[in-house]
Amino acid sequence: MWWPSVGGGDAHAGHTETALLLALRPELVRLDLAAPGPTEPIGELLPTLRAAGVRAVSPNGVLGDPRAATAEAGAAIAADLVDQLVLAVKRWRGGRDR
Repeated sequence: MWWPSVGGGDAHAGHTETALLLALRPELVRLDLAAPGPTEPIGELLPTLRAAGVRAVSPNGVLGDPRAATAEAGAAIAADLVDQLVLAVKRWRGGRDR
């Protein structure tokens, strides 16, 4: 099984997802409208998120801060995720490359 992980990543529409979109589909990103949401670790927000939804912790729906996201950071995140997936597939296949 593959559980993608981005070290230091935020949860929704923050730096991580915005950087990925800047790398993959930059025409979909409006950095001029980027605004931060709560930046606390997701574990601190989860009880309220589960009980009352995203709006209860973030009126704008953002969990993190997208303002410093770059395409370069997104490309690095994407490359790391691909590496993680390749490793998971190799493990699933019992270490075989083909």
